[in-house]
Amino acid sequence: MSKIEDQKNVYRYSPEDYDKLISFEDYQHNLTKHLDRHFDFTDKDVLDLGAGTGRLTGWIARCAKSIQAYDSSKAMLKAAAQKLKPQHADTLSFHVKSHQDYAFEKNSADIIISGWSLCYLVTDDPVNWEKTLRDLLTRFSATLRKAGRIIIIETMGTGCATPTPPDHLIEYFEVLEDLCGFKKETIRTDYRFPDLGEARRLVELFFGPQTAAKIDPQTLLLPENTAIFSNPTCACN
Repeated sequence: MSKIEDQKNVYRYSPEDYDKLISFEDYQHNLTKHLDRHFDFTDKDVLDLGAGTGRLTGWIARCAKSIQAYDSSKAMLKAAAQKLKPQHADTLSFHVKSHQDYAFEKNSADIIISGWSLCYLVTDDPVNWEKTLRDLLTRFSATLRKAGRIIIIETMGTGCATPTPPDHLIEYFEVLEDLCGFKKETIRTDYRFPDLGEARRLVELFFGPQTAAKIDPQTLLLPENTAIFSNPTCACN
């Protein structure tokens, strides 16, 4: 079974383990600091695509006017709802849909954010992913109000001290930057674990044994690089 299929099985059957794994990522809070510096979510209507267990959703909910969280995994969204609904019942709504199933009203959102999710277009359809991506970005642009923002967050390498994008995503990143005009910024979002045994279990479950072997047994750190792609609007024709 491929690493991608292993990850999808985690999404389907082990959302609690996934949620625990990502809770240890970015212990320095570099991602949220970056988002705070460059984007204003206050009183905005936000679409969170590929929301998973609500990692970004919960952070945005502290100030957004509304958030619609979408994910193809019912199990992941159920975990997100259980965690976030009690505090943000008036702000949040959850929808089990894939990227291709999104059907949004024009001029209905201020920000569209997709974290670690659009990349699966490449692995799910290696032949037609670029056309699908362009079509989706065009629909996203039509969904945004004036001065709306699109934010795409992806990995730039787990277990790597310097940005090292996965081979199968290099062309995808090039399309976002060179053809669609997205600006890319890369930050460190290292994992720091409280226990080596649990660290190895969680990392191996999602990334495999080779990545788990890269956890520093002394510091309990695992390097992670993350890319933030942003563009005010993008027709990507």
